[in-house]
Parts: sequence; structure tokens; C-alpha cells
Amino acid sequence: MTIETTTAAGVRFPIEGMTCASCVNRIERYLRRTEGIAEANVKPRDGDSVRTL
Repeated sequence: MTIETTTAAGVRFPIEGMTCASCVNRIERYLRRTEGIAEANVKPRDGDSVRTL
């Protein structure tokens, strides 16, 4: 797994196994409930997630 820093306050992580919008929504909801995560945007085409800390 490669972690790529995108900004001073954002991190991009690869995510595998997303097959539908329901998968995207589930991952985004989980991330948004995680302490320290201000925003989560999952991009199924790119297969990654950007989290704003």
C-alpha cells in the first residue's frame, strides 16, 4: 500500500474492492465517523480516498 500526501492537511489512500455506489457511501460514512477525519471523499474510478485531517 502506497500512501501519497496530497496537501498539508490531506492524505490519499488506495481502496480496493469498491463495486457500486453503496460501497462508496459505506466507506465515506465510516471514515467521517472516525476521530480526526474532517472530510472523506471516495473516488471509485480512481480507487482511492482523500481524507482531510
